[in-house]
Amino acid sequence: MVNKRLFKNIFSLIVLQGSNYIFPLLTFPYLVRVLGVGNYGILMLCTSIMVFINVIIDYGFNITATKYISINKQDHNKVNQKFIDVLSIKIIFTLIAGGIIFFLLTILPFDKTMRICIGISYLILLGNTLFPIWLFQGLEKMGVITYVNIIARFLVTVFVFSLVNSIEDLYLAVFLQTLYYVVPGFLALYFIKFKLKYEIKLSFSPIRIQQELKEGFYVFLTTLWINFYNNGPLLLVGMISGNLSAGNYGIGQRIQSAFFGLSQPFTQALYPFICNIYEKDKKHYNRIIKIILTSFLISSLLIVIILNSLLDYIVLLVVGEFNHTIGKLVGLFSYIIFLGILNTILSRILYSMNKQKVLNKVYMIGGLIFLSLSYPFTFFGDEFGMAFLVILVECTILISNLSITFKALKKLNTD
Repeated sequence: MVNKRLFKNIFSLIVLQGSNYIFPLLTFPYLVRVLGVGNYGILMLCTSIMVFINVIIDYGFNITATKYISINKQDHNKVNQKFIDVLSIKIIFTLIAGGIIFFLLTILPFDKTMRICIGISYLILLGNTLFPIWLFQGLEKMGVITYVNIIARFLVTVFVFSLVNSIEDLYLAVFLQTLYYVVPGFLALYFIKFKLKYEIKLSFSPIRIQQELKEGFYVFLTTLWINFYNNGPLLLVGMISGNLSAGNYGIGQRIQSAFFGLSQPFTQALYPFICNIYEKDKKHYNRIIKIILTSFLISSLLIVIILNSLLDYIVLLVVGEFNHTIGKLVGLFSYIIFLGILNTILSRILYSMNKQKVLNKVYMIGGLIFLSLSYPFTFFGDEFGMAFLVILVECTILISNLSITFKALKKLNTD
């Protein structure tokens, strides 16, 4: 029964994650050609800004709330209260972020185009707040919401191809990109209210808010450090090297995200599964983790090999012609994919063993390395310098994560 539920959720997450990447990828080459690399760079910069801010709004709830719900999913009242508390905090954070964004837009020297695009992109934060994937992961109920998400993304994709026809349609393109987040968010709330029968309301209890913030503090810090070198690079490349370099980096990063995303359904479905096993049977947990690590190592190597084998065809498909710069970038990103997949599953393993504090230290070191070296690497190497720096950071983190994980597993054997 457990294995059946696990495989069902893996399949649902594969479909969900696939829709998250496939539909934007369908419009990806079209938008590059219609808007141009420079304008596409602006679109990517705006999206990256909102994704960066969204990490703060998420506050690690994708880890802490998912774990809590997975352990207490049989208790309807506990799950409903957790949903209300987390949703309330995220809405507060979203409103605060909106105020800060619009204040900064009035005082910072953005040009009119960038200012309008950033303002429109704020809708991404709203959509992410309203789509509580952490609730569905914890409940291990991904089926219906997955298909709802696909329908919404299909409709938005049709609008992109129908309505965005020239370089002058940049604002419309940005708005349509936000609907990838907003439409599923509202549909998810409908499903939660009328299908799962959870109450949707806001709760501003200082005690409960403080408890949630305290519980997720170290996870939040860790995700913040990760965000620096995941979503920060595109912003820095744009500021230091210009929109063209940002466009090149953004294209390479989008291809990387598509291949990296192949592993995410397994990571997301396995996390609540291993949390439950750790609580109930630590010896069985040890055996399962070794199998998982071996499987992820092999699969990540296969992804790198496939990506490099199809490199020329992928660049041709996306850009319309072979672009040597983007081709070399994608080759570098393949190593980031390999390292990122392993670091992601290792972090989930460590979270399941309650290693939040030590994991935060690892990613803090990685984040500080990135922050201290990002300017010189980008100044002298443009988008390539940034890609090399991300590889360096991921390698540093992987070595530490492996060491901590094997020590923790060895201790489980002796307990």
